[in-house]
Amino acid sequence: MGNLYNEDLLKKRIEELEIFSPRLSFIFKKLYKYAKKDNGINPILDIGCGKGHVVEEIANYFNNNIDAIDIDSNEIEEAMQNSMHKNINYGSVQITGSEIRPNYV
Repeated sequence: MGNLYNEDLLKKRIEELEIFSPRLSFIFKKLYKYAKKDNGINPILDIGCGKGHVVEEIANYFNNNIDAIDIDSNEIEEAMQNSMHKNINYGSVQITGSEIRPNYV
């Protein structure tokens, strides 16, 4: 399986996002460029994923494993319950002083 589910569909989605969400379009363009070189080998990291809306959208188009973390464990729980993709690993992060401790669920 390649790194992209459907390259033509992704290009169309990027065009749609230009109108409705330029910021998300920018992210998808960067991921597309990365994924073409990467062949789906390296994971994608989403820091501050919240309830996982953006990372779920990303997983619609990329086969890479995705690590999605947030400091709010309640939002991570909700993201996990609503997730439709097996390639996303959700986890919360605990920050105490200068230490950062990931808690993958």
